[in-house]
Amino acid sequence: MGIAFMTYRFAALPDAAYRAPFDVASFPPWTLVSIFAAIALTAAVVEEAAFRGYMLSGIQRAYGWLVGIGVVTVLFYVAHLSHAYATLAFVPFFLAHGLILGLLVFYTRSIVPGIILHAASDGIVLPMQYGVIPSAGDWAFVWQGWLLLVAGTAAIPAFRALAKATAFERIDIAR
Repeated sequence: MGIAFMTYRFAALPDAAYRAPFDVASFPPWTLVSIFAAIALTAAVVEEAAFRGYMLSGIQRAYGWLVGIGVVTVLFYVAHLSHAYATLAFVPFFLAHGLILGLLVFYTRSIVPGIILHAASDGIVLPMQYGVIPSAGDWAFVWQGWLLLVAGTAAIPAFRALAKATAFERIDIAR
């Protein structure tokens, strides 16, 4: 997420990257929350099921985890090239995002943690991208960033428990 925030702040992105596909000023706040939540959840479920579920499982079985995560990460970036913000400046973000989501699948043997992380990141980045919430560098953004950090830290025990629960499965697969 930090890479995305810094890229938005300092990279020269096209103006289209900051235009919402609808007039955000014409909707009340709860409607905007609902719209962005629906977009974030839908994208998270569909993309994680497709990339880290279906695609990664097939490539991983044939070529191993390292190749699988690498190929899926690159294809995840390629699939986003239709978005105005998916410039070369965002390659580090997509690589880091894809690797983290792939490693979550490796360690937990589940796409659920990736869906949660994906939805959370989209739920923050999309409203920021379209000017609904302050962007990186604004004090309100810094406060919201700390809030996200606290929420993310609170999720670590749940992800660790899931990783421990699947540890024996990883050992059996590695043999």
